[in-house]
Amino acid sequence: MSIRAQIINLLKDLQSKFSLTYLFIAHDLSVVRHISDRVAVMYLGRIVELAANDLLYGEPMHPYTQALLSAVPIPDPEAEEHRRAVVLTGDVPSPADPPKGCHFHTRCPVALEGRCDVDDPALLEVRPGHWAACHLITADGYPHIKAGEDSLVETAAGIKGGDE
Repeated sequence: MSIRAQIINLLKDLQSKFSLTYLFIAHDLSVVRHISDRVAVMYLGRIVELAANDLLYGEPMHPYTQALLSAVPIPDPEAEEHRRAVVLTGDVPSPADPPKGCHFHTRCPVALEGRCDVDDPALLEVRPGHWAACHLITADGYPHIKAGEDSLVETAAGIKGGDE
């Protein structure tokens, strides 16, 4: 077992034994999933999605969260072979000079011109315990980002985006 794994397991044991709460900041989403009860996903310093671990990993709503999770390796070689990651286009904007409106709109495959590039979305509880900051997310639906060249996306509410 690696030293890293030992430290993570020690943190989990201490958390359980002493009822500790951690603010664990990391880029390794598999470690975050292992150690966290609730997860907040941030883009350019803003929380774009917040939910219990199982909710966030099981049904990511925000387009950025979907893209992030699509890049996490799957331990099942057969499933991994058939999976395609969402590839975001464009450059990451400068955190010192973020774009107006939703900070993610310059890279978002479902951004709506005149809305996402103008209005900053509020972080709202769209379902019990599931918070998101996106104009296209409602309790009834959210954008389902497809991988690779499949740029058409659709929500349960019938919102369409991308190239048709």
